[in-house]
Amino acid sequence: AEALVAEFEVYPGLRIGGQFRYIRGVMLETEEGGALEDGTIPGSTSGTNAGAGILATYDSRDNRFSSESGWYLLLSQTKYGRTALSDYSDSSFVFDARKFFPVFGSHVFATRLYSKSAMGIVPFQEMPDLGGPNDMRGYQAGRYRDKFAAYAQAEYRFPLVWITSLAVFGSAGNVSRSPEYYSFNGIKYAAGGGIRFRLNKERFALRLDYAVTGEGGSNFYFSANEAF
Repeated sequence: AEALVAEFEVYPGLRIGGQFRYIRGVMLETEEGGALEDGTIPGSTSGTNAGAGILATYDSRDNRFSSESGWYLLLSQTKYGRTALSDYSDSSFVFDARKFFPVFGSHVFATRLYSKSAMGIVPFQEMPDLGGPNDMRGYQAGRYRDKFAAYAQAEYRFPLVWITSLAVFGSAGNVSRSPEYYSFNGIKYAAGGGIRFRLNKERFALRLDYAVTGEGGSNFYFSANEAF
């Protein structure tokens, strides 16, 4: 996947711009007897999705690697169409809101609310989903996916000793075929904790997290910087 983004600051912290996205998917093999074997599901064969859109961001965070205060807001819409570059016709809308509350010292309470909706003929790989190292940790990325996904996350971060700090976190969310069918019945939830190793004064850090889900699953994650 490749993305080209151009933004212009129209007010301190507020940027508006456009984007072009190009995603090339190659299906190497499918499971015998599986849902993708007959190639009827969009994305089950090799293909390309290309489109353009608009976005607006507001960013008042004190640090992008490990925020201790401020807001981050994103609204974006992308339209993909059947052209010489694209095999699909779909669109997506993303809302991402993050708020960081300084508690005392270097203790921070971080929150995030995220939603993504997709319409049209959407390759299954690009459907909104749950899970992964940043989004509802504990669930395998893409285990739950549909044309709409929304979730909330909260995290409490606090220093330990020297360059290390700890975090405890929780999340809840779900997927549905559209926003109007979104239901809190059967909501997915997860919780966990982890340790961070801050490597420089710019707060660049390595992160090791462990999370469990309400369904009894669990996952370890090793990554760079905070999940959000």
